[in-house]
Amino acid sequence: MSNKKLTVLVLILALLVLTVAGTQFVNLGRADPIPALYTKLTIENPQNTTYNVNTVTLNFSVESLSFYQWRHFSYSLDGKELKLIDNLTVDSEEFIPINPGIYRELLRGNCVLSNLSEGLHNVTVYLIRDASTADIHYGEAFPLANAQFKIDTTPPNVSILSLENKTYYSPVIEIDFTVTESASQVTYSLDGKENVTISENTLLTGLANGDHNVTVYAMDKAGNAASQTIYFTIAEPFPTVPVAVASMVIVAVACVGILLYLRKNRH
Repeated sequence: MSNKKLTVLVLILALLVLTVAGTQFVNLGRADPIPALYTKLTIENPQNTTYNVNTVTLNFSVESLSFYQWRHFSYSLDGKELKLIDNLTVDSEEFIPINPGIYRELLRGNCVLSNLSEGLHNVTVYLIRDASTADIHYGEAFPLANAQFKIDTTPPNVSILSLENKTYYSPVIEIDFTVTESASQVTYSLDGKENVTISENTLLTGLANGDHNVTVYAMDKAGNAASQTIYFTIAEPFPTVPVAVASMVIVAVACVGILLYLRKNRH
C-alpha cells in the first residue's frame, strides 16, 4: 500500500473516531442531569395555637433526596440544649444508582414535650449530619424547621354580681356578671335548661314563683371553662294597696270607738 493511500486511510479512521466521540458527548449532554438534592422537614404538631394541657406531642415528617441516609434528628425547646429524638420511622426509601448514589427517603418522627410552663414556647428540629453514633454531640446540627405555640391551663374566673341566694319579689331579674379574661364564649342556663349564649348583661323575665337557679359559664380561647351558680327564690309581691286600705279601716274603727267612748263618759 502506498504512503498516499495509507495517509488517506488514517484520516478516514480519525474522522470516524471523532464522529463517534462527538456523538457520545452529545448524548451525555442530552442525558438527564443529577436531580437537585434537598431535605425538607415539616412540623405537623404542635401548631401555632394555644393548648390547655402542659404535655404536647412533637410530630414531624421528612422528605429527602441526598447522598446520605439521615437517621439522627434532635430538638431544642425554647433555645435550650438539644435532645435526641429516638422515635423515628422510615416510611419509604430508595437508592438511585447513579454516580455517586443518591437516597430518596420519607421519614416520620415524634417525641413528647412534657411539663410545659404557662406561656409562649418555641420548638426547633435539627438534622445531625455525619453522626456516626446516637450521641448527638458527634456531627453538626442544622435547624430545619421550628414551631411556636402557647400553653394556657388556667380557667377564667366568673362572678355573678347582681344575684344572691335570697328571695326576690319581681319576675324580672338582671344577670350582671364579670369574667377575669377575654372569653371566647359566655352562656347561661336557667334551672338546668338549655344554655343561652350572651355577650353582655341580660335580663331574666317571666320568672314563676318558687325556687330557681342560674349558672353562668365562660370558656377562654384555649378551651378552659369555669362557671358560677346562684340559687334564689321568686315570691308574690308584698300587697301594699290592700294593707293600706285595711290600715285605714282599722284607724277609722278606732276613731269611732274613741268617739263613742267619749260620748258615753259625758253622760
